[in-house]
Amino acid sequence: MAINHILLDLEVIKQLEDYDKLGVLTLPGSTKLCVDSFGYRSSITRWYNNYNRETSIGYIEQLITNIEKISDFIISGQHNEEGETLREAIEGALIGLEKLKQTYISDSIIVARIILIINKLKNLSKNLKNFTNNTYNFINEIENANNANINTSISPSN
Repeated sequence: MAINHILLDLEVIKQLEDYDKLGVLTLPGSTKLCVDSFGYRSSITRWYNNYNRETSIGYIEQLITNIEKISDFIISGQHNEEGETLREAIEGALIGLEKLKQTYISDSIIVARIILIINKLKNLSKNLKNFTNNTYNFINEIENANNANINTSISPSN
């Protein structure tokens, strides 16, 4: 799964508001998440579009697996900017997942699955943050060492 598709799904999750639900759109050649906004007719549109919580949570669980794979690729390949972008997207999606958890508060199994998803995402975010912080610290150390070398080579000798 390409990182852009992952970022798009995380952005959709981020857009969840109180009592909104997710839907999984199955189109020819692709599957996408969408926000099903809370309203009086939402149960009818969910039935008509065949949206259900089991499919939505299953989709998110697969998304987490894909995020784990791309995170490993980012960290092993030293892709700092992508790591920071993914971390920020994960942080935004966590807010939406907390709202989704409240939407399904009466369904203990779905809530438990969402909690597991949230915990995995928090862990992935932490790993990406540590990776980018360590990389930036390493770059700063190199720059400081280079600046020190430049200053000692420029300073006049007595």
